Formats: sequence, structure tokens, C-alpha cells
Amino acid sequence: MHLGVLNNDGVFWVTRSKESLCLLVVKKLPKATDKRVLSDELVVLENKASRANYPQPMRRVRALVEVEGKEREIFDARLLAEDPETLQVIGARFGISRERVRQIETRLKRRLKEFIEASAPDVEGSGPS
Repeated sequence: MHLGVLNNDGVFWVTRSKESLCLLVVKKLPKATDKRVLSDELVVLENKASRANYPQPMRRVRALVEVEGKEREIFDARLLAEDPETLQVIGARFGISRERVRQIETRLKRRLKEFIEASAPDVEGSGPS
């Protein structure tokens, strides 16, 4: 599992995980009024050894993310893939620099953070960096 840095609010941001990752739902939270939010819940890792490393419940918000074209491909290749492609490989595919791919990825993370903060206000100030 790729966990982001634990922020001041105690929130880990999981940008991608292996298909074998098993989570147990501890509590279902009220759904946001935003219809793009599919579910909002607290989860813990099912595997006891993994849970020893991350014992606290984690919040899992599933949402539809609206990205298209090049952004969608970068989102899938960098943030959702079990084995993310390098900036160089993605840049070569689109004929852009590694730095441009990094900028697009950063913008996508910022948009995702803004969406989550707007949809789940109690997560204010947290999100991908």
C-alpha cells in the first residue's frame, strides 16, 4: 500500500494500493450531498501484521473523479497503478517533459484535495501534498 505522509489531522492519503489489500469497514459515515461521493467510511487493515504498522482507523472516501484525455492517462498511470509508470515514460508517450508530467500530477492531486475538502468538510486541511 502506498500511504502518503500522515498529516496534522491524522489523515493518510492512499493514492494506490495492491489488489490484495483487504480492509474492514469499521463505520459507515453519512453520505455527502455531492452525488460524486460514492461512499465515506472508516476502515482498518484486515491483516494483523499490517494493522500493527497502521493501527488507527483510516477514512476511505470513494468518489468519481472527473478527468479526461491526457490528465486521465496520467492519473491512471501515476496515481492508480499498482506499479506506477515513471515521469520519463509518461512524458515520452505524450511528447512532454518529465517536469510537465509532474506539474499535471500535482494539479490533479490539488483538484482531488479540493474536491474531498468540499465534499467532506470535516477533513479540512488534509489531502495529497
